Amino acid sequence: MQTATRLKQGFDRYVVYVPRKEWSRFQDVVTPLGVEIEAKNALDEALEDIMAGRVYEADSVNELRKRFA
Repeated sequence: MQTATRLKQGFDRYVVYVPRKEWSRFQDVVTPLGVEIEAKNALDEALEDIMAGRVYEADSVNELRKRFA
């Protein structure tokens, strides 16, 4: 999955998911290009979801299915 958000004039931000076992190889490839790497863990992503309002509460799975069907 890849998403882009406009940051500064002439710069884009991309989110790339890299398997842990390939992380060091990924860093070796992109670091010489001047790419800034920001590693996030699952807790950081979950907190961002909460702050952005992407978390829903329901009493059952059926209620969620009805809400998003």
